Amino acid sequence: MARGARRSPAALRVLGAALLFLLRSSAPSCAALTAAAASGAQAPSRSPARPAGARIVSALVFDPGECRLCAFNGPAAPRLFIDGREDGLGSNFEGILSGMAIARKAGMSFGGVVGGGRVCHGQEVGRLVSELFGVQREHLYQEAIPMLALRVMGLGDLEESRRPGQNASGDVWLRANLPLSGPGAGHIGEFLDHEFLEALRADMLPRLAERSPIAAIRRGHGPVVAMHVRRGDVSQSVNWGRYTKNEFYYDLADRIRAQLPGTEVHAWSETSGSSAPEDFDGFRDRNITVHLDTDIVETWSHMAQAQVLVMAKSSFSFTSAVLNRGCVVYQTYLTSPLQSFTATMPPCTPEALTKRPLQCSPDQTMPVVDQQKLSACLARPGAHAP
Repeated sequence: MARGARRSPAALRVLGAALLFLLRSSAPSCAALTAAAASGAQAPSRSPARPAGARIVSALVFDPGECRLCAFNGPAAPRLFIDGREDGLGSNFEGILSGMAIARKAGMSFGGVVGGGRVCHGQEVGRLVSELFGVQREHLYQEAIPMLALRVMGLGDLEESRRPGQNASGDVWLRANLPLSGPGAGHIGEFLDHEFLEALRADMLPRLAERSPIAAIRRGHGPVVAMHVRRGDVSQSVNWGRYTKNEFYYDLADRIRAQLPGTEVHAWSETSGSSAPEDFDGFRDRNITVHLDTDIVETWSHMAQAQVLVMAKSSFSFTSAVLNRGCVVYQTYLTSPLQSFTATMPPCTPEALTKRPLQCSPDQTMPVVDQQKLSACLARPGAHAP
């Protein structure tokens, strides 16, 4: 939505349901500092955190040249802050991206994240996510809000705070950090629409490509297929709902190569936890280049630049997927897909298995991709080598 366009109160209220769901169903926590424990944080409140009538001109934490995505509505717009997250890299990116999109839709600027961004699964979350966005960590992640702000718990309250006379300064601390794409979040495209996504890609892709050009891994001149194979923290017995069998990727590689001759296929994964290098021999046997335990930002960059991206059931995949302009194959999981993604069929319920067996996947670890939809995805201009 362009600057000055009307906000969508109904959309914000719909997303409030997602807030309540996500606040009650958080992911496994890591060693992170939450906003509730951050220096200077107070209990949530709907009352202003400054004397009534006080007016302080809002100023961005970021230089607009450092974070153009934060300033869709200009540097004088009031700021939106969100809580930090306790989970991993992909979820942190997704939450911050959602905060930027919410701020834009509400006519605000994005001010940053209060707390969070510490170490999770051995990764320096704040540093890596800040590097991905191309901003300084101390600007993106803050220990406390630089200026007092109205504190709200949900998106309905955020909409109310934007009404005339409700918030003297206009700055708001949204006491949550949610992906827009969670259950009950409504239409993700209302926020992550074409205009926002193209601004995101125009800002991030050139910088990532300069840092980690895909030419560094290419073997030829055909399209590059990037596959994220989630391992390490998943297996057929551990967190199996996020596990996908190797055979899913083998089958897709064959089908993609049949439609796009000269395609080279690359797979990214890790060896920590439940996986070892030899577990990927099946990929190597099928002439799929395997990248294990690679630099995080480099991995995001290469998957974002690929002509075809096959996601795992992972917010880590989603990070590259929202940046990718080509064909994106999405596996059904908690995060909802963008409209442009080609989704696998959802897992079958007992009823669906009986009544609609051709419209769902009977094995959650072996998703199904409709051939007609896959062919349409691969026919897009972005799915072909430049």
